[in-house]
Amino acid sequence: MFVSLALLLVSQLSGPTTIPLHPRVVVTTREVTLGQLADLDGLSPELRAKANDALILRLKQQETLLTSGQVEERGRAAIPALAAVRFRGSVRIEFRAAPATVKSTSAPLKQCVVLRVDLDAGAVLRAKDVSETDCAGAVERALRYDTGTRTLRTKRALAAGSVLPYPDAGPLPSVQAGDRLTLRSEIGPVTVERDVTALQAGEPDRAIWVRGQGGRPFRAIVPGERTR
Repeated sequence: MFVSLALLLVSQLSGPTTIPLHPRVVVTTREVTLGQLADLDGLSPELRAKANDALILRLKQQETLLTSGQVEERGRAAIPALAAVRFRGSVRIEFRAAPATVKSTSAPLKQCVVLRVDLDAGAVLRAKDVSETDCAGAVERALRYDTGTRTLRTKRALAAGSVLPYPDAGPLPSVQAGDRLTLRSEIGPVTVERDVTALQAGEPDRAIWVRGQGGRPFRAIVPGERTR
């Protein structure tokens, strides 16, 4: 019987939490949130849920640069509980207008995705790394399908803003192999949590192999629309 796997990165940091900013992000709306500027997996689930949607900037120009100090100041103003969180580096934010939606009797245009962050060669393409866009200037043959992990990987380093044909290999994973997660099991009115490590990438509502602290691998389900 499967249990539900909560996507909670286990933080083992002592003292203030330090989170690196993405060096460069591409956004399709003028309102920029903290979750677009950095991976917030190191925060507690409650704080991460609030911080992801915290408004940091209303972008008036096509691009701008924010320092870690500016992000910290704006983050604390939106959510005081972020006072104990430190950010590292700076982030360049670029605006790319989303394609207009039109009705047509002809066949629909092929959809593409734009990278929100820089990806190294061999990196796994994840849902949170991309946004939908039109296909102008799309980079062909930039991805390969890894049959061993059932994931899409980059063939070479790709910069934020690169446009790629929409992947047709299934949903992009929200969990990567090696991610530290919290396994949440509900037994009647009691909820039990324990630390596990993902042994493979996985997309929402699919079962993946994980390993507990005892070393024994077993299957668990990545939560999604059907398993929340």
